[in-house]
Amino acid sequence: MKGNLIISGKSDEASFNRAARYRGAVIIIQRNSNNHCQFYFNPEKVDDKIIDTIASMVRLEECLIQKRKIPKDDLRKAEWIKMIPEWYYYKAIAIPGKKKKPGRFILNGSITAPDVPPTKIPLTELQEIAQKAVIFQPFNWWKWEKQRLTYYNKS
Repeated sequence: MKGNLIISGKSDEASFNRAARYRGAVIIIQRNSNNHCQFYFNPEKVDDKIIDTIASMVRLEECLIQKRKIPKDDLRKAEWIKMIPEWYYYKAIAIPGKKKKPGRFILNGSITAPDVPPTKIPLTELQEIAQKAVIFQPFNWWKWEKQRLTYYNKS
């Protein structure tokens, strides 16, 4: 990852993402007053593997915090996973001839999807997930899943 700034905050401002990027952020986590949350990325500076890792970690955490069964689906999968309706992973396709990398977003609700249930994951935990996804590359999914299952089974 080029750069290392992760910015998270609570804001309903549409310009939050743009302002965070201006400050050098490469991963932006925004929680709205309705408790919906979005991850934005600078795709030129964040490797797709890190974004995939964050999507899977967030989806696992949502299942665990809500005491749901973990689906057999690959949690890195783009779009919706039926058993985890809170999170949508948008992976734009590359356009031939364009040098710019396509956008990536992990969304919990949006202007076009206001009826999506808000995440139960605290903003501090979402930021920690992003930090760990960056720090622990290459990512050991099985170790992470085991740690999270152990944590929630003790609770």
